[in-house]
Amino acid sequence: MFELTPPSSPVAEKTGVPVDPSEGAANGQLDIAYGQGSDGDLTFDAVFDILSNSKRRRCVRLVSAQPGITKRELTARVTAAENEDGATGHSAATEKSVYVTLHQTHLPKLYRQNIVAQDGRDGFYPTAQCVFLDSILDAVHDLAD
Repeated sequence: MFELTPPSSPVAEKTGVPVDPSEGAANGQLDIAYGQGSDGDLTFDAVFDILSNSKRRRCVRLVSAQPGITKRELTARVTAAENEDGATGHSAATEKSVYVTLHQTHLPKLYRQNIVAQDGRDGFYPTAQCVFLDSILDAVHDLAD
């Protein structure tokens, strides 16, 4: 049987959250610690939904790597990553399109799912779930290599 996150997994080590696949996995949920009184549970469907979009995956990676990253910087980095050649020279229209989709769709979804937190200014910070999702992306990347 395939286990997503055994208790001694890199996910548990990176997040500091012990993960027992026998709890929650049977009912389709991953138990992920989240403070401030939230139950913090993400269903498998929610995890797959969040990670199914390349812009959201990039946001998870960038926010995890750079806590406090601004929406402007997220927009620039996601836009550059979406260019086939990865060059930073892209049109203002392309960057505006990315900004609008991040602002109206992807960042609100990540915020509502408690994946990212936002400070009073424009900085985005990772939550425990963001770190967990980043660990999943690391594991998938390692398997692909």
